[in-house]
Amino acid sequence: MAEAWGIRAPFLFVAGSVSLVSLANYFNLPETRTGTPSKRGVADEFRSTLAQWRSLVLDKSVRSTVLLQGAYWAVASGCVAPRDRQRAD
Repeated sequence: MAEAWGIRAPFLFVAGSVSLVSLANYFNLPETRTGTPSKRGVADEFRSTLAQWRSLVLDKSVRSTVLLQGAYWAVASGCVAPRDRQRAD
C-alpha cells in the first residue's frame, strides 16, 4: 500500500479504520449510548471485574492464555522494572 499510494496511506487507512470501528461501537454498544447512566459505582465495577478475572484464571482451559497475555501486556506497557534499576537486597 505504501509503495502504491505513498508512506502516509497505511497510517490514514489505520486511522480511518479505527474511527469507523469507534463510531460503530458508539452507536451499537449500549454502554456508550447517551442517556444510559451506570447504576453501579466504581467499587462494584471493580469487584465485578475481579470476579470475572478470577473465573478466567481458575478455568484450566484458558488459564495459560490469560496469564501469557497478562505477562505480555505488563512487559509491553513497561510495568516491569529494568534489571539495572531494581533495588539490590
